[in-house]
Amino acid sequence: MEKPLSNIKIMVALGKWRWHLLIVFVGSIVLSSVFSGPTFIEPKYKSYAVIYPSNLIPYSSETATEQMLQLFRSDELRDSLIVKFDLLHYYKINPNKTHYYSELIREYNDNVTIKKTEYESVMLEVLDKDPVRACEMVKEMINLFNRKVRSMHRQKSEEVLVITSNQMKMKEHQIDSVMNLLKELSSEYNIIDYKSQAVEVTKGFLKTIDGAGASHINTKGVEQLKKNLEKKGGDYILLNDILEGLIEQYIEIKTEHEIALRDVKKELTYTNLVSSPVPADKKVYPIRWLIVFISTLSAMIISFMVILYFEKQKK
Repeated sequence: MEKPLSNIKIMVALGKWRWHLLIVFVGSIVLSSVFSGPTFIEPKYKSYAVIYPSNLIPYSSETATEQMLQLFRSDELRDSLIVKFDLLHYYKINPNKTHYYSELIREYNDNVTIKKTEYESVMLEVLDKDPVRACEMVKEMINLFNRKVRSMHRQKSEEVLVITSNQMKMKEHQIDSVMNLLKELSSEYNIIDYKSQAVEVTKGFLKTIDGAGASHINTKGVEQLKKNLEKKGGDYILLNDILEGLIEQYIEIKTEHEIALRDVKKELTYTNLVSSPVPADKKVYPIRWLIVFISTLSAMIISFMVILYFEKQKK
C-alpha cells in the first residue's frame, strides 16, 4: 500500500506545482530556442564529396584507398588549404599566442573530416558558416590531392629520365668506340663483312669461281685478304657481336626513356568523383530542435527533483 500512496502524493505535489512547472516548461523552450539561434550559435553548412582512387601506384602492402587517405591527411595538403583560405584569420586565432598553431590544427580538425567509407572510397566533409566556402574548400582539397600525386609521379619519372639519359650517353659512347674499332679494321685490313668475304676468299683460294672470272683471280689479293681475315677476323666478329648487343641495350633504354618522358608531360587526374561537392542549402549545425528538447527535458527533470525535495522537507 506504501508505493501507490507515494505515487498519489507525487501526483498531488505535481498538481500543486503545476503552474511553476508550466512556467519552467515554457521558459526553457523559449530560452533554449533563443540561445540556440544564429545570434548566439553561428550556424554551419556542410559540403562533401565521395571519391574513388584512380591511376594511383600503391606502395608496400597498402591499398590505393589507404594511400589516398594518407595523402588527404598529409601535413602538406592541410597547410596548403590553410594558406589558400587564410584559415588562421578566418577562424579568428591570434597568431601571437604561444600555441596558436595547435589551436589552428584543432579548429581545422573540428571542421574538416576525412574518412574511408565501407565501400573503399574516401569521403571529404567540410563545415563552414558559408556554404559556398565549404564547397570551395572540398574542391580545393581534391585539386591539391591531384597536384600532389602528379608531383610525386613526375618526380619519380624525372629520376628515371636522368638515369636513362646517362645510360644512353654511356651506350652511345660505347657504340662509337666499337664502331671506330670496326672502321680501323675496315680501313687497315679491308674487313667489311667477315662472313661474305670469307666465302669469297675460300672460292678464290680454291679457284672454285665459275664463269669468265675464274681466269682473272687476283691471287695476291686473295692471299692478303686471307691473312687479314685470319689475323683480325676473330676481332671483327667479336666487335660486331658487341655492337649488336649494345644497340639492343640502347633501344631498350631509349624506350624506357621515352615512357618516362611521356609520364613527366602527361596531365592525369587521380580521383573518380562519386558525389561532387555542392553548396548546401540547409545548415547542419546547430540542430535546434535537439537543443530545445534536451534543454527542456533537463529543466523539467531538475524542477521535478527540486519539487520533491521541498515536499519532503515540508513533511
